[in-house]
Amino acid sequence: MTALTIKNLSFSYPDHPVLEDINLTLNPGERVGLIGPNGAGKTTLFHSICGVLKPNSGQISLFDSKVVPGKFHPQVGLVFQYPDDQIFSPTVYDDIAFGPRNMGLVDQDVEARVHEAMALTGIEQLAQRAPHHLSGGQKRMVAIAGIKAMRDRKSVV
Repeated sequence: MTALTIKNLSFSYPDHPVLEDINLTLNPGERVGLIGPNGAGKTTLFHSICGVLKPNSGQISLFDSKVVPGKFHPQVGLVFQYPDDQIFSPTVYDDIAFGPRNMGLVDQDVEARVHEAMALTGIEQLAQRAPHHLSGGQKRMVAIAGIKAMRDRKSVV
C-alpha cells in the first residue's frame, strides 16, 4: 500500500498551465519537501492532493483510495502558509477541537484528540490562550495541532 500516488497529473487555470504530467509515489513513513519559487505550483499541487481542486487529467490516490475532488479526505491535512488564515476560535483548545467536532466525534473523543495533538506539538500550556496573543511560531503549532487532531487511522500531514 502506498501513502500517496500521483499519476500523470495535470492542472491548468484558465489560459495558464501549472502542473504538467506530475508523477509521485510516497510510501507510509516517507517524508518529502517541495520547494520552488512563487507561482511554481506547490499550492496547486497540495490543493489537488486534498481534493480542493479537480485536475484536468491524471489521478491521485491516498492509501490506495482515489481522491475525489470536493470530498473530505482525512488522510491528508493542509496547513496554511499564514496561520492567521487558519486559526479563528476564541481559544487554542477550541480551535484544535473545531475539526474533530465537525467530523461528528463525541466529546470524549474530541477531548482525547485535542490533548494528543497539543502534546505532540508541545503546546499544552497554550490551551486556554487566545490565538491572537500567540507568537507566529506558536500559531503555526496550533495550526498543525488542528490538522493532527483531525487525523484518520492513516494520515499524511
